[in-house]
Amino acid sequence: MRAIVLAGGGAKGSYQIGVWRALRELGISYDIVCGTSVGALNGLFLTTGEYALAKYIWSTISIDSILKLGKNKSFFEKNTSLLPYIGHYLLEGSFDTTPFQKLVCQLIDLDKVRRSPVRFGIVTTEIPSLYPVKVVLNPLSKAQICSYLLASSALFPAFPMVKIDGESYADGGLFDNLPIDLALSMGADEIIAVGLKKDEPLPKQYEKLSNLYYLTPSKELGNVLDFDHEKMFSNMKLGYQDALSFFKKNHF
Repeated sequence: MRAIVLAGGGAKGSYQIGVWRALRELGISYDIVCGTSVGALNGLFLTTGEYALAKYIWSTISIDSILKLGKNKSFFEKNTSLLPYIGHYLLEGSFDTTPFQKLVCQLIDLDKVRRSPVRFGIVTTEIPSLYPVKVVLNPLSKAQICSYLLASSALFPAFPMVKIDGESYADGGLFDNLPIDLALSMGADEIIAVGLKKDEPLPKQYEKLSNLYYLTPSKELGNVLDFDHEKMFSNMKLGYQDALSFFKKNHF
């Protein structure tokens, strides 16, 4: 069984939609999708096959679709690095992610998730234990799927933690930003893993795995909270081009 593993990386996730375009054009199928953070959100689309919707969302999304900034808008516009958000969190708490919560829940087509032949798993992180929680989403309710997607993508400290059954969860990238272990546990014997950092090395524990193909961007993709439309379109195009070369080189 072939798995697609999608790393986290915020706004850089548009790159993965470009990779998906190449997969589609080359007829490369998959049985499992595993994602962390934005990789989990993109994984929803790969599971249901809604490529046109994914492309539309990434082409139109803005920071106002993610955060209710209010008085914090000027703070956000002046900061392009994630580091200032740590101090902001300590002083005022995380931003209001109500728009993001609504968007994610609206995107879930429960019937398509349950009927999909693709099994869909995500990773989130339990707080304060920092214990990884791995969940297969297909059999769950829409509310549960929404909660786990939000938990996996709760980009600390900018995003608040998510409560599920009385426990607190934050971004899966705090523990496992490239959920290869989850794909293996779900029965994958071939894995295409897609990172979101230029030339980021594969974690050493996976270097000897046979039938593991690891694609990373050929250029820097920008900031995790940079939702500039031109940048995201450029990253989608780069993902497509990188993937075509990658799959040709690896004889897919």
